[in-house]
Amino acid sequence: MKHKIGKLLEEYQDIHDSDYNKKNREIFSDTDSIIIDKFRGIPGPIKNNKVPYMFWIGFDIWKDIFHINIERMYKEPEYYLECWLKTKIFYSKNIDDCNYFGNLIPIWLGEGFESTFLGCRLKYSKSAEPSVDREHIIVKDNEDLKKIKLPDFENNDSMAHAVNFYNGINKLVNGSGLKAGFPDWHYGPTAMCNYLRGFEKLSLDFLTDKSMVGGLMKFVTDSRIKWSEARRKIVGSGEPEGVVISNDDVSVPNVSPDIYRELILPYEKKLNRFYGYFSYYHNCGPIDPFLEDINSIEKINMMHSGPFSDFKKVGEAFGRKSAIELHLHPDKDFINCSERDFRTRLYDIKNYYNEIEVKAYCVRLTSYSHPNISLIENIKKLQKWSSISSQVLLKNS
Repeated sequence: MKHKIGKLLEEYQDIHDSDYNKKNREIFSDTDSIIIDKFRGIPGPIKNNKVPYMFWIGFDIWKDIFHINIERMYKEPEYYLECWLKTKIFYSKNIDDCNYFGNLIPIWLGEGFESTFLGCRLKYSKSAEPSVDREHIIVKDNEDLKKIKLPDFENNDSMAHAVNFYNGINKLVNGSGLKAGFPDWHYGPTAMCNYLRGFEKLSLDFLTDKSMVGGLMKFVTDSRIKWSEARRKIVGSGEPEGVVISNDDVSVPNVSPDIYRELILPYEKKLNRFYGYFSYYHNCGPIDPFLEDINSIEKINMMHSGPFSDFKKVGEAFGRKSAIELHLHPDKDFINCSERDFRTRLYDIKNYYNEIEVKAYCVRLTSYSHPNISLIENIKKLQKWSSISSQVLLKNS
């Protein structure tokens, strides 16, 4: 295995050191602070009317290409590194876009991993991404809420697992010029409350028991702050600290703007004050009714405009304040989209963002497996979409 890792590291290093990759690095103002499974560079100001675009391949496709044992990947640092290197090398050879291949290896331990710091459980599978066990409810009632205590991160099994991955991968890449990025805390307070309390119960609490909501929000927010302090002791000051707020649970019709403003936003602002910024505010949406309130948060380096939100409204709200990551719709803009319609879609985006003078943005598309398209067809179409994107987005006009 170590001989295989060594070969992969050499091949990846060649990609990292290539002139093409160095040119892509110039596009981004920040490439390291968003430690997540897909590269999330924060684009710098638009130059010469050229708009960067980054595509990616969903892990359900990677699994089939490389016959990945997903459970093993999230439990064995060496196997994780092998899989990460293989996907990056494959992508660099087959898709021509603006992705940057950096020297930071983001450790991503699955959706909802941070909830296990608070007592939740992940369900693992060899063939599917891990998921939080929704039947294991931590806070069933107000008595449970009174009993929960902030985690002791020095004696926490999930933190120990994260440290094991961090140290293990750093040992494997020692001397290569690469380094591991310690697993981040991605989810915003609402998602964490959903994991602890259950989505249905929390939805009722928003309307009938605001004290329960407040208690949960305070607990998960204070836990994240304490976790960040523990993380800093582990990694020191040499590694960039990203502050991701992944907020897919905060969208209509899950919650109303009034609920967001009263019961959720104050805790996001508390986190923003603690860190001094958010590197990335992610919400697949639809979030149009929340934009004005989100904009009251002091500093957001990159704002996600999801496939279910109106990119025009996001651009109008954040175009002068934050870089925007405009995420295309995997089905409407890719699987069931013609070349002509895709080209038109890109021109509509570029022309409108030029018109309202959005200062910095990128276009992103993630391709997932789909019954209407084979794996080979999926990759070939992604290559074609990359070619069209280059023609439209990287032209000066």
